[in-house]
Amino acid sequence: RAYVEELAEGMASLINILRPEAVAFGGGVAGAPEHLLLEPLRRRVGALCFSRHGGRATRILRAELGNDAGVIGAWRSGQSSSGPYTPGWGAVGFRPAWRRRRPGR
Repeated sequence: RAYVEELAEGMASLINILRPEAVAFGGGVAGAPEHLLLEPLRRRVGALCFSRHGGRATRILRAELGNDAGVIGAWRSGQSSSGPYTPGWGAVGFRPAWRRRRPGR
């Protein structure tokens, strides 16, 4: 219970600053039963986030790759010719504005 509370406070702070569409848990945490971790976490984060005042709520979900995410990321890092793999950017097609190519450059 204390773990969920502290995790929720940290997540809510990051969600309020970064406003992501979703947060996915992978690795060993992804194996936790839904009713012990994700359900109470969703409730607590929902109560702490600014979206409770009418904004878009961030989805909290289990990563599809689960415990294999680190292995796949390490393999992908070795396959990349343009440098280390950055989890979350290439995986979902997200590129921050400063990394996007602009026409004519």
